[in-house]
Formats: sequence, C-alpha cells, structure tokens
Amino acid sequence: MTEFALLMGSTWQVNTLVFSVILIVILLANLLVLKVLRRVSVPVFYGLLIMSLAATYVWPLRAWVAEEKTVAYLLAVSYLGLPIFLAAILFGVTFKVTRLGSAALASNLLGAVLGGTAEYLSLVYGIRSLALLSMGMYGAGLICWLLRERHV
Repeated sequence: MTEFALLMGSTWQVNTLVFSVILIVILLANLLVLKVLRRVSVPVFYGLLIMSLAATYVWPLRAWVAEEKTVAYLLAVSYLGLPIFLAAILFGVTFKVTRLGSAALASNLLGAVLGGTAEYLSLVYGIRSLALLSMGMYGAGLICWLLRERHV
C-alpha cells in the first residue's frame, strides 16, 4: 500500500487497486490449485516466491514506472500481485495435503500477525527491508517443508 501511495498518490484509487489485486490473485491462485494444478513442486514455488521478493528488493516500484498511467497501473499490479499469487498457491497446495486444517489455518494466521507486526520494522529500516524479511520468513518455511518431507 505504501509503495503504491508513494508512486500514485494516496487516493481512493490506490486503495481500490491494492485490495482488488490482493483479493483477485488469491481467488485465481485458489482456483488454479483446485482445478488445474494436480502435482506441484512446493520447493520450486518457494524458490519462485523468494526470487520475486528479491526482485522487489532489487528493483523498487518507483524505479521503473512508466509515464502512461494505464501502463503504470498494469506494472504496479504485476509487481504487487506476483508474490501474493505465489504465496497463495503455496498455501493452497500445502493446505490441501495437511492432516489438520485448523492447525494450518492457525499457522497462516500466526504468519500474518508476525508479518503485520514486523511491518513496523520498516519505520527503522525502510520499506524495502520488508522484502528481505519476507524472504527470510519464506526461506524458513521452505526449510520446515523440506524437513517435514524427509520425515513423512
């Protein structure tokens, strides 16, 4: 939200765009997991997610925005949507194979709370630092997945 507000001004359009993109990509990811993806390599999707977060760190949104407003919105939507889309696919796939749905939802909620709380670190280290923090958190998630697979 903050990146978009810095880029396009803090308006109702920014809020609408951000929340719409989040809801739409989560819906698309869930539909993809339910209807299309049968066998997914979870480590590959973790790798793609970590790479997309690294890209957001290396190339901040303000560094490559087009003059044309429509093009700027499309680029911004892609920039925001890709990591969320990949994370939603990971959640859908891992939720599908879990034995206890309530524990998976609780873990997801805990991650959301930790992520939201960690967002306050951006006041000290800057907005871009959140990409590094997210990469670390998803890297830890990948390690936990790999350890789980080794013991199953």
